Amino acid sequence: LEQKEGPGFKMGKVVLARDGTTVWVDIMASTGAPNFKPSCGVGRLDSIEAYIISIHRACKHAAETADRKSVEVAGVKQGPLAEVKAKLLQLRSKIGQEQSKVEQLSKQVSVGKNGILEKRKEEVQKVQEVRIKAVASKSVAEAAAAVEAAEKEAEKITKSSSALGGAEKLAELSIAKLETMKGEADKVLEVLTEARGVVGRVSGSLEARRGPSRAALLEARVDLTKLGSRVGTAEKKVRNSTEAVRTAHSQVVKS
Repeated sequence: LEQKEGPGFKMGKVVLARDGTTVWVDIMASTGAPNFKPSCGVGRLDSIEAYIISIHRACKHAAETADRKSVEVAGVKQGPLAEVKAKLLQLRSKIGQEQSKVEQLSKQVSVGKNGILEKRKEEVQKVQEVRIKAVASKSVAEAAAAVEAAEKEAEKITKSSSALGGAEKLAELSIAKLETMKGEADKVLEVLTEARGVVGRVSGSLEARRGPSRAALLEARVDLTKLGSRVGTAEKKVRNSTEAVRTAHSQVVKS
């Protein structure tokens, strides 16, 4: 920022965001206080709005001055000051018209600015939703992979247990064989428990999110609920299919 300083003043060369014009402005007031506040970034509409506010302030000041002068000469009946009264009335009327135009323009800029901010907010929200959906999709895929791997193990133990036959054939098996089958069934149940844990962890991380992003996670939450149900179904199948093996093993151990 190019600056100029002297006794009682400090100026800076700036570029106006509203139209790109380069101007010199008073950085410091006569009291020594700064005329500007730090900003992380000012858009073109912000600059235009500030400019309109300054014009409106100038109009208001001019109107107040004209009103004050009108009061001062109100009692004058003749002479030069009497002629000034009519001119002051004309000037006051013109200032009022310009002030009204500035107020109307200010409203239009405010509406336009709010519309742009709302559109920007919607765009940011859409970007956030896309990002959140991508994260959710990756997390759901991780949970789905864990569930599918556990289901495969469950399917294997279910088929092998069914192939052993009923209680009579199981009674003919050695205790070592029964212990092996029981151990394999327990391991599969552990794998299913781990898969349920993955689903629960992913669900917890998604549920912890707050704000508008929660709506974007509806599909992911539904998918996770389905995955949890699949784990429950697989656990039930494994327990049912290996119940005879567990019973046979228990009877052999007791005998």
